[in-house]
Amino acid sequence: QFRAPLTGIKVNFGQGFQPAYLPRTDEIRMPPVSEFDSLEYFHATLLHEAAGHGSQAVKRLAMMSSDVPRFGSPEYARLELIAELVSAQLGAQLALPMGPSLIASHAGYLTRWLQVLKGDKNEIFKAAANAQKICDYVSKLANYRKSHPVLSSGKLMQFIPQDGVYTYFRYNEGGDCVMIIANN
Repeated sequence: QFRAPLTGIKVNFGQGFQPAYLPRTDEIRMPPVSEFDSLEYFHATLLHEAAGHGSQAVKRLAMMSSDVPRFGSPEYARLELIAELVSAQLGAQLALPMGPSLIASHAGYLTRWLQVLKGDKNEIFKAAANAQKICDYVSKLANYRKSHPVLSSGKLMQFIPQDGVYTYFRYNEGGDCVMIIANN
């Protein structure tokens, strides 16, 4: 379990088989990397949950309440649209590998949730505007973290590079943690 600096989101790796952001406890559950089709799917899902959903929390950008809307409802669909757009956009900004299957996965996921909101043709534009707010917020946090002491003095946990992407965490006993994703 790690707690991300500044945001305070708890990230629990290796838990269960269904990734999720839990707003009531402000934590993310991530299955083991081995449960994903590829490392790129793991990264995309982590961005979806952490940046996409975690940033929408009341204590951050206040785009959602601590009560989770009913699965399949228009409110739930809006949150999913935003989170998936954030995942795709941040993945592109970070230059993470995005093969055809991941691009198709993003597109399919967005299409399914847009069908729930078929009554409002402007929903995708609203979601895109909110996703941009989140991406700006995450970029601001990332720039602040560049000077965080945990980067130079924290313990290291790293994953084997895959497809030119190297992921590691620097953390300390105080609960500060920074995730770094680098590509060639």
